[in-house]
Parts: sequence; structure tokens; C-alpha cells
Amino acid sequence: MRSAHNHGMYGTAEFGICTDIQTRCYNKNHASYKNYGARGITVCDRWLSSFPTFLSDMGIRPSNELSIDRNNVDGNYETSNCRWATKLEQANNKRNTVRITINGETKTLQEWCRERGAIAATVWVRHKQGITGNDLFNTTCMQVTHNGVSDTVSGWSKRTGIKATTLTMRLTKYQWPVSKALTKGVNSCA
Repeated sequence: MRSAHNHGMYGTAEFGICTDIQTRCYNKNHASYKNYGARGITVCDRWLSSFPTFLSDMGIRPSNELSIDRNNVDGNYETSNCRWATKLEQANNKRNTVRITINGETKTLQEWCRERGAIAATVWVRHKQGITGNDLFNTTCMQVTHNGVSDTVSGWSKRTGIKATTLTMRLTKYQWPVSKALTKGVNSCA
């Protein structure tokens, strides 16, 4: 970056942020290079050549709790793709963020769980098992009837000694008949 000290903002958070994005995109020895420069993420020429231009485009960071975030995580650092964002907003905007659509509305798995009071790890396992939509949150309440007895997956888990997650997987992912799903010691090859 040319004329680093001429703008009078050397040592500010904004100057540090501008320098950091360049470092992670272009310094192969930087710990984060593999997630930025090695993936082809670049910094626009305007920001590379002029910190005042970066500052003009992004503005002063509105709060110490905010940092720079790219709207499109596969896009470059440039005015049209960057914003000041909270840690939560950044956490919801990662490459590995799971997005779920229910009734036409898309949110992250974490957002749905916070909204519905669900345990994220449980919902994530259900998602990985191929369960979708509202069923991600209703699985343990699913009623299962066998030999005239109806109970929830959790109830059948207590009755049979089979983990509720195993029962859920057998019933939803593998579509086993209830009698087979409720049999202890049965495996997927049987």
C-alpha cells in the first residue's frame, strides 16, 4: 500500500483491517492464506493502491464489535461485496454454514434453532440423515406404532434400549419397517 503514513490513520482499526485483508490474500506465509489467497480471493485494485479509497468506500467502522465481511464468501474484497458485520452475522456467512428452507423461507440452521429453541447439534444430525423442513424439529415427537402401542421415538428408545438417534435414522433415512427398526442388535446389512 503506497503512502501508508500520509493519510494520518496509520495504527487505526480501519488501517489494520485494510492491511489484514491484503495480507491474508497475498502473503503465502500467513496462516489464513489457505482460506483466502489460495482460494483465489483478491482485494480490488482501488483498495490495494489507496487506503483513503478503502476508507471512503467502507467508511469508519461503526462499532468495535464489527469487522469486515464479504457478502459472497467466494467473492473478492471490493466495495460491492463487503460490509461491516457482527460476529454472529459472520458466523452465519461461512462456507460451511448449513442453510435450511422451510415453507419458502431460508435461514441458517443456527437461526432456525435459536428461533425454535432447538439444540443445534441434534438438528444438524437430523439434517445429515436427510431429514428436511419442519421434520428437523419434530422428529423426536414422531409417533411410532408397533403391535398396537403408540409412542414417540424417545419413548421407544427407553422401551427398547436403542438410542433415539439410531431409531430415527432407521425409520427416516433407511425407511426400515417399524418392527425391524425396534429390534435391538439389527444392523443395516441385515
